[in-house]
Amino acid sequence: DTGLGIPEDKQKEIFEAFKQIDEVNSEVEGSGLGLSIVQKYVRSMGGEMELKSKPDIGSVFKFTLPLNIVDNTPNIPQYEDLNKQILILTNKPNGLSTRWIKKYITKFGLPQEKISIDIKYRDKPTHTIVFESLLSDDLIKTLKDKKSKIILYEENFLSLTSDSRYNNYHIISKGTYYGEKLFKATYHKPPVKILIVDDNKINLMLLNAILENERCIIDSVETVSNAKAMIDKAYVSKTPYKIIFLDKYLPDGDGDDIAKYVRERWENTLLISITGDPNATAKENRSSLYDRYIPKPFKKQMILELVREYE
Repeated sequence: DTGLGIPEDKQKEIFEAFKQIDEVNSEVEGSGLGLSIVQKYVRSMGGEMELKSKPDIGSVFKFTLPLNIVDNTPNIPQYEDLNKQILILTNKPNGLSTRWIKKYITKFGLPQEKISIDIKYRDKPTHTIVFESLLSDDLIKTLKDKKSKIILYEENFLSLTSDSRYNNYHIISKGTYYGEKLFKATYHKPPVKILIVDDNKINLMLLNAILENERCIIDSVETVSNAKAMIDKAYVSKTPYKIIFLDKYLPDGDGDDIAKYVRERWENTLLISITGDPNATAKENRSSLYDRYIPKPFKKQMILELVREYE
C-alpha cells in the first residue's frame, strides 16, 4: 500500500475494528473494518499477519498459513509441441506486464530464444501477442496474411473485451490472472479437422468464414454420398474429423444417417446438429445422436467456443 503509512506506536491498533489512523482526514476512505476482517480470517486458519510500515512511504502487509500439500503436481501446464515462435509486440519491452508474459511462456516450457519482444512485426511468428497501445487494423491484417495467431493484451479495463470487433480473438487483461488464458491461446496442437455437411451453400460459406482465423482443416460437402466418401477416406488414413457439423435434411438422404455412420467408426468425434427444424422427432434424434445442437442462424461466438475446445 502506498498510502499514508502507519507510525510504529499505532501499528497494533490498525487491526482493531473501525480503527483508522487518520480519523479526522476526510480524504481517508473506508470504514476501518478491512484489516480486522482479514486478520480474523487468517487467524481462523491458524495463521498470522505481519505489518511493516513507515509514515509518508507506505505499508507492506503479509500473512502466513500452515497448509498441508495434498498434491505435488505442478499447476502450470506444459506445451506438448515446442515448434512455435512467439512475438510480443509492445512499446514497453522491459515493463512488468511484458516480463510476466515472458515468464509464463517459459514456465510453459518454451525456450527463451523462441520468444521475441519488439515494437514492430518481424520473424514470421506462429503466435503474436499485441499490446493494446500498438493495435491497429493494418497490423491485424498483416498478422492474418502471415497466418500468425493473434492474442491481444488489454491494457485498459474492458476496452477490448467490450468491443465486438475483437470477439474472435483471445484477450488477456492487465491486472488479472491470465496464465490459463495465455496457455490456451498459445497452446499448439495439430489443426482441428472439421467436416461441414450442408446442402445450403450460404451456410457452408458462413461456417468457413467464421472458422477462417482458427487453426482448422475444413472440408465441406453438400450431399450424403460425398460425406460418406470423405469420412471413409479419413477413417482409412486414421486422421478422423474432430468436429462434424451436420444438417438434417440433405438432397440425397438424412443427416442422421451420417451421424450413425460416424458413431460406428469414431467415438470421440464431436457431432453438431445445425438444423433449424423444430420437429419434435428430430429433436429426439438429436438428443441421442448428437453432442450439441446449434440453431440457425449461427451465432459466431458459440461456434468458436466449440472449436477452441480442441485447440
